[in-house]
Amino acid sequence: MEKEAQRIKEQLEKELNEKLEIALFGQSGAGKSSIINKIIGEKVAQTGVETNKTLTAKKYEKDGLIFIDLPGYGTKEFKGDRYIDEFGLENVDLFLYVVNASAKLSEDDVDLFNELKRMNKTVIIIVNKTDQLWEDGVSLEELKKRKTVDIAKQLGLSYEVDSEMLTSNSALLALGAMIGTTLFNNSLAGMGLAALISNLTKNKTDENNYANEKKENELKNYGIMIIFTSCKDNSGFDELYEAIELNLDNAKREKFARRAKILSEKVLNQKREVGKDIVDKYSWLAAGNALNPIPGVNVAVDLGILLRMFNEIKEMYGLDDEELKKIETIVEVSNPILASMIKNVLEWSTKEGLMLLLKNVATKVAVVNTAKYIPILGTMVAAGAGYGIAQYAGNEYLDKCHQIAKTFLEENIKYEK
Repeated sequence: MEKEAQRIKEQLEKELNEKLEIALFGQSGAGKSSIINKIIGEKVAQTGVETNKTLTAKKYEKDGLIFIDLPGYGTKEFKGDRYIDEFGLENVDLFLYVVNASAKLSEDDVDLFNELKRMNKTVIIIVNKTDQLWEDGVSLEELKKRKTVDIAKQLGLSYEVDSEMLTSNSALLALGAMIGTTLFNNSLAGMGLAALISNLTKNKTDENNYANEKKENELKNYGIMIIFTSCKDNSGFDELYEAIELNLDNAKREKFARRAKILSEKVLNQKREVGKDIVDKYSWLAAGNALNPIPGVNVAVDLGILLRMFNEIKEMYGLDDEELKKIETIVEVSNPILASMIKNVLEWSTKEGLMLLLKNVATKVAVVNTAKYIPILGTMVAAGAGYGIAQYAGNEYLDKCHQIAKTFLEENIKYEK
């Protein structure tokens, strides 16, 4: 048990110290800073800065989640390998190529995109400001399809893309060869090139449909994704979060899930699943510390572990003590249930409040303090009690934080940091 607790402790330390670097590039006005601010949940990046005229990369970090706003590629100061080396792009985990929905791709950005693909780096193309896409009599879905095809052409897929061409199997094979290491994924936004192929071929014979579907699945085995977003109405961010997490290893995926701003109920529920994992890990730590035969230390050690767990859960949901106090005062009369939950979260994150919470499991606490000195059986009972205490307290705290965040989301309760 002690060895397992030590292993989990080391794993938690590694997760907390894990760094995730995401670099953004694209022309000024595409909305890179706005996307950074949306995901971090704070206005850390200044909007409206012309990065194509600057010579330095701007870094923004929140608890190990690092965003890098890259300067313009292709200037006389930074060409090719020098640009890659200067900004350490080899070490970046993921790249976001941000494009203004109403603008063309720049030649320099396409060159950087191709260079990153040659380096086998993952690049997600974000078509931002989709709220500005409009044409009389044309649906937003159709406009997104047109934009996807237009991007495909600008990235070097120079075939004339029309419905007749896309309905033949030979054309699909040729298109697949041209794409090479590029993927247009229809599972995320439904607007990728593969989705367009699927829609245009759906009325063909069963044989042709089967062949097209097979080729479409083959295309999904390569390269990039295209996501349509709007920072104005938060549309597309579920798909963007999903795309980012899909392209990270487990540790960095959890880092992103913990720190990314809650913008939808889907993201909120994902955080709850991460929270359950946090509770489980800290429960093992509590059990391990319950085995520590130092009189008078066990309860204090358990309190320290639980307080650390509570803090991680609270930070994961983006809850800040000072702002919670302000909101509690504001909603005390209008929403007493929310005010009560906030009061619980604030009180339980102190040693005194935590002790009140633990009175609900007073029997288990007593077992930890007495049975641990009974050889073998006492040790097993104490370990089980320690695990039970942490699980109970952790799940209570997780539930309260989740409900508060859910209420904030549903009632659009905001506060500026």
